[in-house]
Amino acid sequence: MSIAPVIRLTLFGPTHAKDATLLQAQELGCLHIEPLDRREDVVADRPQARRALAFLLASPVRRHAAHSAERFDAEAVEAAALRIEARLRALDEEKRTLIKRLRVLAPWGDYPLDPDLLARGLRLWFYVLPHWRLAQMPEYLTAWKVVAHDQRNCWVAVVHPDEPHDMPVPREHTGSVALHALQHRLHDLDAEHDDLLAERIALTRWCDALAHSLTRLEDQAERKRAAGLTREVDGLFALSAWAPAAALPDLQAMAGRIGLAMVTHRAPPAELPPTWLDNSGIARSGQNLLGIFLTPGYRSWDPSTWVLVSFVVFFGMVMADAGYALVMLFVLLALRLRRRPAAGEAPGAAGVWPLAWLLAASTGAWGLGTGTWFGSALPASHPMAALRLLDGTDFRLMMRLSLLIGVLHLTLASLAQARLARGWSRIAAAGWSAVLAGGGLAGFSIDQGWGDGLRWTGQSLLGAGLLAALTAAVMQGRGLGGRAAALLAGLMRLPAALGDTLSYLRLFALGFAGASLATAFNDLARQTLHGVPGFGVLLAGLLLLLGHTLNLVLGIAGGLVHGLRLNFIEFLNWSGVEEGRPFKPFKLKDAPPWMHRSR
Repeated sequence: MSIAPVIRLTLFGPTHAKDATLLQAQELGCLHIEPLDRREDVVADRPQARRALAFLLASPVRRHAAHSAERFDAEAVEAAALRIEARLRALDEEKRTLIKRLRVLAPWGDYPLDPDLLARGLRLWFYVLPHWRLAQMPEYLTAWKVVAHDQRNCWVAVVHPDEPHDMPVPREHTGSVALHALQHRLHDLDAEHDDLLAERIALTRWCDALAHSLTRLEDQAERKRAAGLTREVDGLFALSAWAPAAALPDLQAMAGRIGLAMVTHRAPPAELPPTWLDNSGIARSGQNLLGIFLTPGYRSWDPSTWVLVSFVVFFGMVMADAGYALVMLFVLLALRLRRRPAAGEAPGAAGVWPLAWLLAASTGAWGLGTGTWFGSALPASHPMAALRLLDGTDFRLMMRLSLLIGVLHLTLASLAQARLARGWSRIAAAGWSAVLAGGGLAGFSIDQGWGDGLRWTGQSLLGAGLLAALTAAVMQGRGLGGRAAALLAGLMRLPAALGDTLSYLRLFALGFAGASLATAFNDLARQTLHGVPGFGVLLAGLLLLLGHTLNLVLGIAGGLVHGLRLNFIEFLNWSGVEEGRPFKPFKLKDAPPWMHRSR
């Protein structure tokens, strides 16, 4: 199991030592800080330096970079850029609203409120009426005028003490601000907008200096956020966090240097600690894959290695072409030679590269096993034809192989769940693993001359496993109604098991589709070569290049999507992996976490 054990700790110390504590804890990089004081203005704060830099870099006009950073204040530049960005966004929003208001008020013209009308208790009311409704104006309204019109409507202004309630249409809400005042406000917004753009252009001289200060600014922002998660009372502060149990000596040494008190305890059963997956080497690629979908619970198990192995196998089975594998290896090698290691990257850090090499190798292995090179089978006389173990065009064989892989995958998942479960839950998981294995054996024994014994074994496993699983489900229910519902749920899982197993036929379907498409492009190129004299060679080459490029891209997309789907949906559904929350180490931006540095 690669889930590192963690402990809960609380650090206590004088308030003046809080900054030093946070700085050294960030350098150590092994704490997952839990909030003690939720001040939303601090907790919601996140590093904004990259956003400020992106805003300045997006300026259409930029100044020459400053050669000296003596007058450069990174915090001030960041704050100014974010202030300008926020104000520009607010100005644009207000300007859009003003333009809409001006468009509505334009037909009425500029009608300031007349003090004489107000003194006599009169008001202006505005209506937009179709031409044919003018005849429906109430007779008691004598002070009204059509101030504008078009082919369909008339804009009518009415003078009356109260709002007329028998008008043929509802009144228009024009607001209390006159047209000229809105126009003046729009001009003010434009002027302020120009001033802000000029200020933004002036700040662009510090883009290079700000880029070099990103890491420091983000570390400072992270410490500010962490400070908001602590609690201060009477000159003392407290910091609560989770940490790997192996990091306890380093934390005790840090507390001794600063003069802090530290209290530690194990997590109670009712509390869910964050999960720190402690995988190293190539297994970290599986951890990264699993992180796309979920983080396993702290008291669950880590399926990272299983997900990695099965995903690589599934991807290779979908591609299954040695020629495509060579192309993938060539592209990966070219990209790898051009790539520079990232700052702070740990040696052997598992990113996309180890996984990419494995996927290319799996594609090549399946391609050699089926004897397929760019959609064509090697002739029997070719020396590498001896490596061919499977006939990729044999429907029956490849379908059975896909179902066999599905049965093994789901059975292993159910056995892993049984290993960690307790009581009746363990019996239920073991029963379903027997159901899956027995159903697979019974199914594969059909139409086999030697399948009588295999069929009997499979049917026995299927029956015994189903009995055990349903019995365990009934025993876990409460009361007669609860046990009946549990029995029904168990029976409903039987067709789900069949459906999940049949889902692995997508491996056969995708592989066959890719092989058929490659063969079709080969045949089309061959016909073009023989049917078009002169330019046939060029056209055939273009068809092969474009066709196989398209097929390679589609195959990679299908292998990635469906290879992950079979792991995330089918496998994790039967494995009993509970979802947890990730361990987020409080660390320096470009430094690896403590667990990876300690190796």
